[in-house]
Amino acid sequence: MIIIKDGSHAKRIIKLLLCTGEFPYYSLGILGEIHSVKRAVKRMSEVHEVRVDSRDQIYYGKIVNISGKGQLKTVRLNAYALPLIESLFPDMMEFYRYHTRNHRFKGDSVSVDRNHRVAEAIAMFLMAGIDLFSNSVPPLEANTTNRKEYVIPAYYHCRQLKTLIEDELKKNQYTRIVGSVFYESGCYAVYNTRNSVMMLSGEGESKTRKHLELLANKNAYYSSVQNALLFGKTYEVAERTLLALDSNQKESQVFGNIYQRYLFIPMDSFGVKLIQLYTTGYWMEDMLNQLFEPHQVRHEVGNFKYDAKAEDMHYLSFLDSDIVKLRSVRNHIRKNPVNLTVICFKEQVAFLKSYLGESVKMRTYEIGEIMDTLECERRTGL
Repeated sequence: MIIIKDGSHAKRIIKLLLCTGEFPYYSLGILGEIHSVKRAVKRMSEVHEVRVDSRDQIYYGKIVNISGKGQLKTVRLNAYALPLIESLFPDMMEFYRYHTRNHRFKGDSVSVDRNHRVAEAIAMFLMAGIDLFSNSVPPLEANTTNRKEYVIPAYYHCRQLKTLIEDELKKNQYTRIVGSVFYESGCYAVYNTRNSVMMLSGEGESKTRKHLELLANKNAYYSSVQNALLFGKTYEVAERTLLALDSNQKESQVFGNIYQRYLFIPMDSFGVKLIQLYTTGYWMEDMLNQLFEPHQVRHEVGNFKYDAKAEDMHYLSFLDSDIVKLRSVRNHIRKNPVNLTVICFKEQVAFLKSYLGESVKMRTYEIGEIMDTLECERRTGL
């Protein structure tokens, strides 16, 4: 017997699939201890008596289906369980049917991979306590101005973004964006490179950024979109992406010309905390003010993008996970050695030593310490 109740893996997995449509089997670790989550999914894919806590309603059958092999192995809701699921989450069914085209899925590898990229990003935001289904998120307006403060961050699915302005849909069909998050002091484009080197379509991504700026201008109190969140499986993906840029001049130019910053986020529990930090209003300015004296902070623009300087010591803060800034510093110090201290979270040390060199000086912080200092809201996740 499976009992669906608040806090159970079963209820969390159902809510996730209502938001994502399908989910990669091998990424279930995003939801918690991977073996525990996989056991729950396996039971849900078998025929069982299913009861809903505090109700007399009983369903007999499968809740989810598992199909595919290897990296394309995917988890989807079972069609026969949808009436039961609708009774649990009536406000989410319209969202689910719209984004799955009424519970229809393409089985080709390209479509499944694309759906998995989108689903992993959604899962990370849900775990960070940022919702996306329609009744919990203010609707975006494309043709009228209705500005909001976004004190509570809101995530928008890539299909929502693409269908808002019909004329833009065709122009943006080659973008790799998986969504966008609006928060109090800014908007991020969201990408997910999974376990691969990030490759961008220059024209498609530039049009996407302009599209987001139009939406931001009509829906929020800012109109510039200069930052992107880049998800990857681990920091090893970030390093491979950065090293690949050194041997591909065209891709290097595209990478640096679309967004000013790419904030790399690993898809794990540490990455969930980074999302909570990076969606706190004015976090970047407040963090620099906490780390340095005003006269130490660097304000001029140049190719060597350090954050502060005290006497002859240059400081790079990687607490913002900005890999564009990180690459500029590495390129500079390889040709022009300087005294450099990198400020980072403990989870980032191995990656930074591998990319910058073992001899680089480090000052490390616990992420909880920074979140407490900036008074970040620790939202309850999925």
